[in-house]
Amino acid sequence: MSYSLENDLLILIARSELNQNLRDRVSALLNKPLDWNYVIQTAEHHGLIPLLHKHLSSLPETTNKSYSRAIEDDAFRNTQESLYLTGQLVRLNRQFRAAGIRVLAFKGPLLSQILYGDGSLRRAGDLDLLIEPDDFKRAKELLESLGYRMTPQLSKAAEASHFRSHCEIQFVKDQGFSVVDLHWELTPKTFKFNLPAADVIKDSQVIDFSGESFETFSNEDLVLYQCMHAAKHLWGRYEWICAIAELLRKNEFVNWDQVVAKATKSRGERILALGLRLVQQFYDVPVPQSVFERIDAEGRMLSMAIDLTPTIFGRRIAHPESSELGIYNFKIMDRKRDAFLSLTRAVFLPTLADWESIKLPPALHSLYYVYRPLRLLKIYLSIFPQKLRTHRLGQPNSQVVHSDGA
Repeated sequence: MSYSLENDLLILIARSELNQNLRDRVSALLNKPLDWNYVIQTAEHHGLIPLLHKHLSSLPETTNKSYSRAIEDDAFRNTQESLYLTGQLVRLNRQFRAAGIRVLAFKGPLLSQILYGDGSLRRAGDLDLLIEPDDFKRAKELLESLGYRMTPQLSKAAEASHFRSHCEIQFVKDQGFSVVDLHWELTPKTFKFNLPAADVIKDSQVIDFSGESFETFSNEDLVLYQCMHAAKHLWGRYEWICAIAELLRKNEFVNWDQVVAKATKSRGERILALGLRLVQQFYDVPVPQSVFERIDAEGRMLSMAIDLTPTIFGRRIAHPESSELGIYNFKIMDRKRDAFLSLTRAVFLPTLADWESIKLPPALHSLYYVYRPLRLLKIYLSIFPQKLRTHRLGQPNSQVVHSDGA
């Protein structure tokens, strides 16, 4: 079934503001027979419910009342969650400062404020904090003193292994209502991207939000990080494309020389190029042609962006253990050996899921490196018949979406 009208609606509302031309186009779509079940489910998956509610509520046209109420209720719950998380973020920021631990807040309601001027216009289920790797022990102790509990609980050997190979872990309190993702690097070793946390912290900027000053990523690091984060998950959420577009709209003076230099140093030129090319498939945003001449002179990422565009609303966030993600990394990483190294590490480096699925005594901890590939093999053997059936039946048709020209 074709959902071209519904997808067009989601593309048009995925921005902070609608000019008159966009408002007219949205109004015209609202007068057509739309599958509102599809609209709501797709908007939910792609993180667009808050923006959908904002723009639909500003127009005189109304959707079916039952669907309008569903969108309104979902947006209201998100606003409540964002307000709660913002209060938690303010308290945590003060506690980390008092303890002398430098911390950068990113994603969540703070990024929503930067992009949309409103802390509740992005999905925000948790708080993301970035610290220096050397501060992990103190940060962990601070969070535990505030009632947070590292989840899952790890043995000393597993915690040390996780710290060496991965980049974050959750701390939870209030029966899961408060979740902090504590990061000490930006990516795990299973995704090769050499932008050290120390460099991001050194180049940070200060943002005023909710009566508090927060350190967060510089605009240049934020552009690169957003492209990397979305690439790591196969661009499975449209709001990630929208976020980069909004960031570029609001920051006409992004230092592109710095962005490209950081991309080159991190071996992420292709990742940056793909993100910017994808954004330009949907939005008219200011990216100098000289940038593409430096990072995508042959247009390989342009071709890849064009191929991805028709399927963007049919995509799902890739699981880190996905075989599709391993193959995809060979296309988007600057060096094939980095992609091969990432794939090899993904097969053998134990994860939280491995440590939770089987409990081994500390003396046998090294056996997790044998257990993991066996566990992955079992997973792939169980899902292979389903993938084969899907391949034989063929994928559902997707409509080509287009730039809005805004």
